[in-house]
Amino acid sequence: MAIWSRLNEQNSGGISGEIGAELRSDLQRQREQYCNSEGWPKETRVEVVSACVPEMDKARAKHFAAGEDHIFLNQIKTLPKYQGKGAGAMLMKWGTDLADGERLPIRLESSPAGRSLYLKSGFEILAEVNHDVSRFGGPSSYAHALMVRRPELGS
Repeated sequence: MAIWSRLNEQNSGGISGEIGAELRSDLQRQREQYCNSEGWPKETRVEVVSACVPEMDKARAKHFAAGEDHIFLNQIKTLPKYQGKGAGAMLMKWGTDLADGERLPIRLESSPAGRSLYLKSGFEILAEVNHDVSRFGGPSSYAHALMVRRPELGS
């Protein structure tokens, strides 16, 4: 079941953001659909993402337990003018509350930009995958982190 929640200017005091997650997702199916889908942001270079996929697939197979029910956080994004104003934290709280209620872990793959938000939200780094994207005009080391947050079960 796909879950989408949007905070927008009409209902959230001017903070705009979006979260995408799938319950009990099949990572391989999801990745194939995502990488072959229309609707990538204009600035996204699919060839760069595609070059990173094989190493990410290996890391996922090694560090994420196959068959374990979980929520996979696809992305959190906020409009630039609202970044640093708590939108990401509100979206994370929504997701962590959902996961805790369902008693499911949340898995994600973090870019360097999102890592601090995820760490503050209780995620731990399972592995780091460094990509050399210099042949595409990027850095020689770009680190994705595979992260997980276990549900808080309470008493």
